[in-house]
Amino acid sequence: MKSAFHLLRYVDRDSIVHRTNARTKILSMSAMALCLAFRPGWIAVAGIWSLGAVTFIAARLPVGCIPRFPKIVSYGLLSGLVLGAISGGEPNVNIGSWVFGAGGLVIQIRFSLVTLGLLFLSLLLGWTTPPSELPGAVRFILRPFRAVRLPVDDVVTGLALAVRVMPLLMDELASTFTLWKARRDAQNLRTRSASIPASPEAGTKNVPSTPGPASQRADLMERTINDVIAIAATSTTSAVRRSTEIGRAMRAKGSTEAPVTESSWGLPDFIAAVVTICTVVAVFVLDS
Repeated sequence: MKSAFHLLRYVDRDSIVHRTNARTKILSMSAMALCLAFRPGWIAVAGIWSLGAVTFIAARLPVGCIPRFPKIVSYGLLSGLVLGAISGGEPNVNIGSWVFGAGGLVIQIRFSLVTLGLLFLSLLLGWTTPPSELPGAVRFILRPFRAVRLPVDDVVTGLALAVRVMPLLMDELASTFTLWKARRDAQNLRTRSASIPASPEAGTKNVPSTPGPASQRADLMERTINDVIAIAATSTTSAVRRSTEIGRAMRAKGSTEAPVTESSWGLPDFIAAVVTICTVVAVFVLDS
């Protein structure tokens, strides 16, 4: 069964990827993102997916850790493909007497693969890296910006707190959506029950008249807006409550800085750096 969607959910395994420093992983992801920015072609797409597949296998991760994406993401990708197919453009594909412009569809497919590839690398970072190592890695990467007086420590503290709170907020959102679905099913059940006659002798006299299509659309729109407002208000209240509790705990502890741990470099970091550099060089050479 697919797990729920969590961006930073650590999966404990004994692999070379898990032993790699978080700084190396973040730098490798940044290198691949820059590679896609300068060479956004099919070779770069193949490179990022190949690197992700090799990393997934080397990390010895179970297939079940791949999350089930929300339906809204699937609908967004599907609508983008439909719009890309409608836009047309070269190359043209001849299907009998009909000429189909596949240029927009090809571009949209490549854009979707790039987006999903970067998201997959981000998921790999969360699966193979303990959350406590991420702030230290970010502090190391942002260290040169201290020269221009950027608030590096504040950024690292905010990131550390966000990483700690994110699983809690995801659980709160999952609970909120579960309660919303239960409430919606109960409302639908009451609506269907109200349309059934009270007794066989009553006939169809107690059956309310079926609303027209315009009334049904208006009622659906009103319920959707009310549900969105209710979910947003509940999620905001939960987030404020969680942040207040963490703030009080930090004040009671006597410190407003989140603890940061750092790990040393090793052979896995060298291997990861070599693999990433070879992938980037291969993309630039083959796509030149």
